[in-house]
Amino acid sequence: MALTALCSGLARAVLWPLLAALVFLPDLALSQVLPEGRSWADIPRPEYAPLGIRAGGFNVYPRLRTEAAYDSNVFARASDERDDVVITVRPELEVQSDWSVHALGLSAFAESSIYPSIANEDHTDFGIGGSGTYEISSATQLSVDARYAFLHEDRGDIDTAFTADGPISLDRIDIRASLQHRFNRLQLGINAGFDRFDYDDGLLADNSVVDQDFRDRSQVSVEGIARYALSPVFGLYVSGAYKTTDHDFSPESVDFVEGVDLERDFDEIAVDGGIAVEITDTLYATLGAGYFSARFTDPSFQNENGVRVRADVLWNVTSLTTLRAGAARETQAAASPIAPIRVNTSVTFGMDHELLYNFILTADARYQLRDFDPIDRSDKEYAATIGGQYLLNTYARVRLAYNFQQRNSPIGVFDFTRHQVIARIDLTY
Repeated sequence: MALTALCSGLARAVLWPLLAALVFLPDLALSQVLPEGRSWADIPRPEYAPLGIRAGGFNVYPRLRTEAAYDSNVFARASDERDDVVITVRPELEVQSDWSVHALGLSAFAESSIYPSIANEDHTDFGIGGSGTYEISSATQLSVDARYAFLHEDRGDIDTAFTADGPISLDRIDIRASLQHRFNRLQLGINAGFDRFDYDDGLLADNSVVDQDFRDRSQVSVEGIARYALSPVFGLYVSGAYKTTDHDFSPESVDFVEGVDLERDFDEIAVDGGIAVEITDTLYATLGAGYFSARFTDPSFQNENGVRVRADVLWNVTSLTTLRAGAARETQAAASPIAPIRVNTSVTFGMDHELLYNFILTADARYQLRDFDPIDRSDKEYAATIGGQYLLNTYARVRLAYNFQQRNSPIGVFDFTRHQVIARIDLTY
């Protein structure tokens, strides 16, 4: 409560008068509120863009992805590793409006993965979604995005039940709404979100149940953000956010045992601020820092407070090569029955290189430290990917990639090393 009152007082005394004053500054006619860079890998290539099927005021894009991958450690285990090849087929359908104002999009997918030697790992995912943008005025936009998916967790996911005889499945709902308004050089936004996670129990080899009900939860978040352009190449931003995480398994549940089970609900307040700058016409950076405070309902948990970090740098070294770097520190709900939250600290590096106009090489490396609260567990994860994508024509593209993943944990059963080699063909009309 003290932190909330402090933030509210600062907003009334400093932030809102400052923002009100900025509204009346002269318009610089900037094309965007904050500078941003684009990798050469993301530059539009119209000659290879999907054609789509015209249907009134909409374009329809059918897609089919087929993938074959070798996995050296399917179960992501520290011992008794098993390898296999997984065949994945993923049809998708995307519908996008082609209107002069407003926008509407719909999408659907189904994805089936088959393991020839380990049948228990076979699974099928599917999902549907829709998004829309309503232009209230030339300066004001309202956007909504809603999605539902039935998914299976990857065996290398840090939260999954690794002892289960098959991958853990879940139903997930994501809803986002955003209202953005621009006053000359100042842009204000309000973002709201709702996330729902509903996990299915797993089974062991002897058909005993691996309970996952304690993970079922709903999350609601609200964020206010202000962006201000001091010049076409330099901008500031500040944000404040509130998020609440509500687990289904609570003292009101029939199976909840007082003094044994833990109430895992928590609320989080976060404030951030930083800069976005175009250092040169080829070098872009977004740098920010802030503070978070997570407060738990269960009195046996100590409140978690700390520093939030965000850093993204993009450098187009030449007209063919882009270097990327990033760092972040943020909180996330954890799946451990005795640790409701963890703090993730990550550092990433990447490179994109246009070997040919239609042949793009990419390489990425990531280090991540995951601190679980309140238990003494800090996992270190290392990951790397190198691959290439060849754009054959408007209808087809081929990708080859190698993935490496390793986790080192003070709890030995969570350690693993994994190698994957992937070949993929995407067909699009």
